[in-house]
Amino acid sequence: MSERPFDHVSAVVDGAGFHHMHRLDLLMCLYKRVYEFGPDSGKPCPITVHMDSRLTALQQTADGVTARLSNGQTAVGDVLVGADGINSVTLALAWPDPRPRRWTEVTCFRGLIPRADVAALRKPDGSPLDNIPADSFSMDRHKTDTSAVTTYWVRGGKLLNVWIAHYEPDATVFEQEEGDWFPVGNDEVVRQVCEAFAVSPNRDDLVALAGAIVRPTKWGLYDRDALDSWVQGRDCLLGDAAHPMLPTFGQSVAKF
Repeated sequence: MSERPFDHVSAVVDGAGFHHMHRLDLLMCLYKRVYEFGPDSGKPCPITVHMDSRLTALQQTADGVTARLSNGQTAVGDVLVGADGINSVTLALAWPDPRPRRWTEVTCFRGLIPRADVAALRKPDGSPLDNIPADSFSMDRHKTDTSAVTTYWVRGGKLLNVWIAHYEPDATVFEQEEGDWFPVGNDEVVRQVCEAFAVSPNRDDLVALAGAIVRPTKWGLYDRDALDSWVQGRDCLLGDAAHPMLPTFGQSVAKF
């Protein structure tokens, strides 16, 4: 099965559009904005970024909240916002009996392919792909009952983002912490796609894409039941720390 549910034309009716952005490009936008207020700029900045400052303890009083950090320092403020992901330390420290994360039995692969490489892709028999992503800026999605492949362009059409997910019932708990995207070989990605889409008419196209991903990574998806409250006194949670959102919902930075 193949779908093209989103494109820039059909999304404009709500006045917002549907936009794809490379994660690194988003981080660089934030970095450049912070840099404009750097020490050498001479501009006052209300925000200071501290590195090597893992949260280890929290203490609240009627007047404020104190955070103790792994480097021995403390930080005091009116409120503390924990936007530290599904493995939130803020949640573990401030919430009584925090609900554990839940293994979804879904493993994902992700990576990028340069536009020139996409245009040159061929099936194993040497023929052109049936669906060439270089010809479209829509989000393409292919799926079976247990697997899905989603592709879309980022960096103004220079890079194709490829996301591959596979659900395996009764799969053992993922061997790495969620969030640790670690490198894998293209052969593993190709093998997964070959098995998952063995009877799909798009199989050869997807195998070609899987083999062309530059430095593919792999990780496991975890979830957590919703919390009754995202606020405990002066401590609050934001993002995945408060409400984990699986990538299958496609919200990305919109959830913040």
